[in-house]
Amino acid sequence: MTDLNYRKENLARYQFWVNAVALLGILISCTVIIGWILRIPLLLTVLPDFPSMKKNTAVCILTASIGIALLQKIKANPTSPNSFKLFLGFAALVLLFIGTATLFQHFIIINLGIDNLFLDDWLSERKEGVYPGRMNVLTAASFVFFGISFVAFLTKWKHQSKIMQTLLLPVMLIASVALISFVYGITEHSKMLFISTMAVHTAGVLFLLSIAGLFIHNEVGLAGLLSGKGTGNTMARKVMLRITMFALAFGFFRVNFFRYYKGDEEFSIVFSLMLYIFISCIVIWFTANEVNDIEAMRDAAELDATLMQSFIKQAPSSIAAFDTKLRYIAYSKNWVSDYHLEGVELLGKSHYEMFPEIGDKWKIMHQRCLAGETIHQDEDKFVRADNNIQWLKWEIRPWHNTDGSIGGILMFSLDITKTKAAEEARIKLLELEAKNRELEQFTYIASHDLQEPLKTISNFSAILNTQYSDRLDDNGKQILNYISESAVRMTELVKGLLFYARIGSERKLEEVDFNEAVKNVCKDLASAINEKQAQINVATLPVLPAYKMEINQLFQNLISNAIKFCEKDKQPIIHIHAKAIGKSWEFVVQDNGIGIAAKDREKAFVLFKQLHNRGVYAGTGIGLAYCKKIVELHAGSMRIEDATNGGTVFYFTINPIQYEEA
Repeated sequence: MTDLNYRKENLARYQFWVNAVALLGILISCTVIIGWILRIPLLLTVLPDFPSMKKNTAVCILTASIGIALLQKIKANPTSPNSFKLFLGFAALVLLFIGTATLFQHFIIINLGIDNLFLDDWLSERKEGVYPGRMNVLTAASFVFFGISFVAFLTKWKHQSKIMQTLLLPVMLIASVALISFVYGITEHSKMLFISTMAVHTAGVLFLLSIAGLFIHNEVGLAGLLSGKGTGNTMARKVMLRITMFALAFGFFRVNFFRYYKGDEEFSIVFSLMLYIFISCIVIWFTANEVNDIEAMRDAAELDATLMQSFIKQAPSSIAAFDTKLRYIAYSKNWVSDYHLEGVELLGKSHYEMFPEIGDKWKIMHQRCLAGETIHQDEDKFVRADNNIQWLKWEIRPWHNTDGSIGGILMFSLDITKTKAAEEARIKLLELEAKNRELEQFTYIASHDLQEPLKTISNFSAILNTQYSDRLDDNGKQILNYISESAVRMTELVKGLLFYARIGSERKLEEVDFNEAVKNVCKDLASAINEKQAQINVATLPVLPAYKMEINQLFQNLISNAIKFCEKDKQPIIHIHAKAIGKSWEFVVQDNGIGIAAKDREKAFVLFKQLHNRGVYAGTGIGLAYCKKIVELHAGSMRIEDATNGGTVFYFTINPIQYEEA
């Protein structure tokens, strides 16, 4: 736990006790005031024949208790309403007025009439030198000290906290003397100087109020010494408690022993002094050993904590350590990056403050972990406050203090969002591939089965044309020609569809010399090339891992299209070259044909889409669809642009790395 957290916990704890003491003072003083008003003697004393609490004393205790409560509120919240400070100032004036006036009456030996200002003292009888209803000197002095301490707080003096503690320490001493005198049974005539009898409940309330006032500023002075968590603070608490208990017991023994067994007064002093020193040394010896043990345990714990924090900070995974209230005490760099907490100081802050979207399900698991349970989950959906989704693999387990108690929680997490997304993409890809295979199989079967009825139509058309042509008129012959041509065209379309479906189905990766591929295509198209006197210019092309049969078909479609879609009186000229772009290669096939309008370029790759009149340019409209599928099979893309000479430029890319991974 950080020192800041320790101080915060101390502050909350002391605020509770300060308010409790203030409430007790208010209840006791109100009870006494009611007793004076209603003339009920039992409410004025603790036991019959005990000294009563005077009216002014009760009023001052009520005022001091309210003042302590107000002082606590203002200290805890500096932005408290100004009315709190006004009431505190009024309380200081009441205490200073009554206390100072009473002291003035005692030392000047004059009656100012404030003792019975509102009510007569119907309980006390006036004796020589004693006025009924008058509080004693030390009680009045105590209220003066309280009043001055309130003023010191309001005036914001430089060392106000130390001044307040300095003023309240005498009050604690005065009240302690009165309480100890009551416990020891010291009679009035045995008391020294101006110390006189103080009502036991007056002494008790003053003692508690003075301590409460000291611990309002629990970070400095005596309160700071007793409330700190350092080794010196621990030793101070132990030594002060033991010596105080021993001194009270020893004083009680000494008073009663020499009360009943008279002896030499000087010897009794020497004997008491030496015995006190001896027992004090024993107390210090035991305390020192305990503090040494505590220091050793603390050093070990701090070493463990330092090692744990260092390990967690440098850990290559997301780790965070929390105390029992889920406040950060250590965290790794990956924790910051995984949860996008860069620039945020997490130490001492609540995990729930940093992640307000954490629901009750997680909080219940945290409590189970604090009870000793280790919990993990391989896959969990975490919806962030901005509605972004993180998938986490996590484990939480308790960590223990040196005494074996659970000190908090260790959280281990792994952001698997990308892995989850990749897995989902892989599943979708597998589903898509399965559907594609089904579609390809369906297309293959449908295309294959369609060929039989087409053959039948062609055969019967041929029979009609051969055997029955003399019986048909011109219209009948024309219809028969349409049927024959449509059957032939349908056959070509089915064959094209069948080939399209089978592209890549039996692909084999190998080193392909693109120069040889173009040369082989030109040999296959030699008849068309010679017929149209086509000129094909090929620059040096690369050798790449690819699917050889598909690459040949790609160039065959592009070159044959370039020859086909060229004006009749124009010599086809085709340029082929390639260049490396990063790890990919871009190929260019340029012709001087009729070109493709910009609005039709996307349609050009659509299956069976013909952009030109079939009567002028024969074909099935499937060639560029072949090309695009083959290029995509090679992890590339394809586009069309205008050539400067009015023809068309085809660009396509392939990525050899994909083939190496294949």
